[in-house]
Amino acid sequence: MNPLCVLIYPKTAEIEFSRPDVPYSILFIGSYLKAKGIRVKLFDQRISSNKEILQYIESNPVTHAGLSTMTGPQIIFAMELSRKIRQLRPEIKIIWGGIHVTVAPGSVLKQDFIDYIVYGEGEETLLELLQNPDKGSIKGALRGDDNLENLVPREFMDMDTVSLDWSLIDPQTYISVRDGRRYISFVTSRGCSFKCQYCYNSVTKSRWRSWSVNKVRQELEKILAFNVSYISFMDDNLAVNAKWLASVCEVLEEKDVLWYGDLRANMVTHENMDKFKNCTMVFVGAESGSQRVLDDIRKRIKVDDIFNAARVMHERGMTGTFSWIIGFPRETKEDVLATINAVRKVSVIMPAAVQRLKIFSPYPGSRLYQDTVEKGYRPPATLEDWGRYTREHCDLPYIKNPWWYKCISYVTFFNFYSQTDIIGSIGSSKPVFRPVIAIYRLFSTFRWKKNFFSFPLEFMVLDLLRKVYMKVMN
Repeated sequence: MNPLCVLIYPKTAEIEFSRPDVPYSILFIGSYLKAKGIRVKLFDQRISSNKEILQYIESNPVTHAGLSTMTGPQIIFAMELSRKIRQLRPEIKIIWGGIHVTVAPGSVLKQDFIDYIVYGEGEETLLELLQNPDKGSIKGALRGDDNLENLVPREFMDMDTVSLDWSLIDPQTYISVRDGRRYISFVTSRGCSFKCQYCYNSVTKSRWRSWSVNKVRQELEKILAFNVSYISFMDDNLAVNAKWLASVCEVLEEKDVLWYGDLRANMVTHENMDKFKNCTMVFVGAESGSQRVLDDIRKRIKVDDIFNAARVMHERGMTGTFSWIIGFPRETKEDVLATINAVRKVSVIMPAAVQRLKIFSPYPGSRLYQDTVEKGYRPPATLEDWGRYTREHCDLPYIKNPWWYKCISYVTFFNFYSQTDIIGSIGSSKPVFRPVIAIYRLFSTFRWKKNFFSFPLEFMVLDLLRKVYMKVMN
């Protein structure tokens, strides 16, 4: 019998505050399976209710249900839905995949609602699993009751063998408007050649691979049919191969498509941006203003590269977002202050820059995760605990004054996000929130000017109000 596989992208938060990006994890796999003759149905739980998903499963001869999971709250929603599927149709084989399964497979085994796990890229592994359900050993897959030492990873696939089938989802659901143009996210490559010690790519040992330029053209033409003229690249590292990206940008220029994406700071030069045509905005993972910390996390950039990237974007009239992290295991207070000073310098060079500063949360399997454990951090003990794994619930034992760090993060948020971005982050544009935002921006401006991050009573109150608001909304 030809299997019928339901692929589900679980919610990532109880309340989705913004229009979701395309669930490429299940779109790639679903497209690949359908092209191989497998019947598939895709559901995005951010769009479809549990009732809708379960009604389909109850009314159709579904044989398998695959769920994609990231570390954090998405696990909780995947667990809840998996249990409901098990209760409704016990004979359905439930398969978990995604980045959490890949970086922490041991945490997912031995669950009574999981029949198989898929490690790494899922297309070829899931196809073999569906076509050969009785096969004893399949690369990249394990039975849910198996032992981790029996896992045999699968080789990386040729991305050109996957063509996206947009009939599997409603693309209009994922299109928004940016700068007067219809906008959608886009993925053209996987993996990363760099091994930053906090990143999941350092765990998966993935190498960078991409669609060929001709394949990018073919896939781009599909989304242009939706009257889209602005794309956001969601690739892990877009510019590993600058020559390839320059060729892709020639296609974008030809099609009059604007774009933004992640670039390493040392890639944002006038010479490169002349080649990376039609780029209007760059996201830079700056991480730290301390060269000692950048070297320790193996970022392979210089602090001056960050400032130069800001200078180049400002001179070219572009917009940009800079992401910073504090709270690394071997970071000192002086390193944190160096990061604050770097944020200040970027804001002087590029006044319009959006700047995000977050507290470090160790990703399972990475070197910095191990360093954090050695410093006394207790990893989540259960799968439910992994589902509660967020920056708000990640207590780092070596940070003796967590509210000092939280205050820095909050102050940066209210100083360097626009009011529109802040409203998007809190999930409401109700008039009642506007004076609250204005007050907190005043507090934050004062703290930023005075470099004063102690006694953050106003942010403690904000944390409490946020928790109450989330309970009411739920």
